Amino acid sequence: MASPALQRTVRRGVALVLLQFGTISAQLYEIDSGGSEDSVATFVTIPLFVGSLCYLLGSLGYGALRPRPSEEGAT
Repeated sequence: MASPALQRTVRRGVALVLLQFGTISAQLYEIDSGGSEDSVATFVTIPLFVGSLCYLLGSLGYGALRPRPSEEGAT
């Protein structure tokens, strides 16, 4: 079974990949938008981009603010 730290790292890596795909797709959409407002970029890419960005910010914020285990009992 994988450790929680490894699982967290994999989830953050997947979120980074989704963030990159969203950025690339948005750039391609701006190059050749064709004037269509109801495109794949609107319904799929933007939610993926926003969701992965929110996950990364939340995960990093939680990692920075969570209490660290005390080392008093460690020998």
